[in-house]
Amino acid sequence: MTNELYKYVIQISKKIKNKEDIEDVQQIVFLQLCEKDIINNQLDEELKKIILGIVWNCSTKFYNQNKLKNASSVEYIPDNNQIYLSPENEEKLINEGKIEKEILGKLKKFIFENYYKKNKILHYKKFRIWYLSYLGWSYKRINKKVDIKLSIKIVENVSSIIENIIKADFDFDEFKNITKIKIKDIVQLDLNYSFIKKYTNILTASKELNIEYSTIYNCVKKNTDKVGKYIFMEEKEFMQGNFKKKIRKFEVFDKSDNFLGEYIMLNEISKKYNIRKGELSNMIRGKKHYIKKIKIEIVY
Repeated sequence: MTNELYKYVIQISKKIKNKEDIEDVQQIVFLQLCEKDIINNQLDEELKKIILGIVWNCSTKFYNQNKLKNASSVEYIPDNNQIYLSPENEEKLINEGKIEKEILGKLKKFIFENYYKKNKILHYKKFRIWYLSYLGWSYKRINKKVDIKLSIKIVENVSSIIENIIKADFDFDEFKNITKIKIKDIVQLDLNYSFIKKYTNILTASKELNIEYSTIYNCVKKNTDKVGKYIFMEEKEFMQGNFKKKIRKFEVFDKSDNFLGEYIMLNEISKKYNIRKGELSNMIRGKKHYIKKIKIEIVY
């Protein structure tokens, strides 16, 4: 694809009526040019007409769909304190120095070549969700735009995308400059919360310990309680002693008060004794004394 063709598609697509559809229209134009095997052609008048036709058809289709949705739905009320930035504000965002235009361009090209063109739609939608979140869109608005039911954790956790980019030898240092992950200075602990080692970031720990980035990230963010025999958390949280408020130790006993085991995750107890996590939570709150002949006590 020539630089001239790329700039022309970007320029023409910005003229559509519904500005929120600009990026979707651009992606469809590039995809259809690939399918027609003319994406590497020189930009002449005939090719310009083809591009104009695709842009017109796509933008009209999206516009009519939006009108239909708006006519049959209650007006959306934005989240409190939520700042919305639509793609037409992207240039302002870039000019303010929040991200580098060249870096963002490389990332978009990588996603387009490796996910969109290869029809890896789920990976592509994950990127779209992260990108719209980065621009300041709320989760509800993103979900409506992307039209997919995904957990809000997908918006917050972009580690799977990062790992794929690392595997493709993409420059991670460039990518991390435009992500929202700001986790620095993490500590590695044993299951008794004794200090083992400090790392300057998750990536360093991941490489040294040969543990996947996303696995450590999820532990630091409290999506999981441990990684094998280790616990990871931010150093500042460890120094403040706040981890005891978020990580708890459980002891399990039978009806005769015989000790059965010690756990730091309700999920482990749930799997071992085939008890729903909700029932275990009710027991901890004092609503039930025993479930399937076991009881749980919180150590701290």
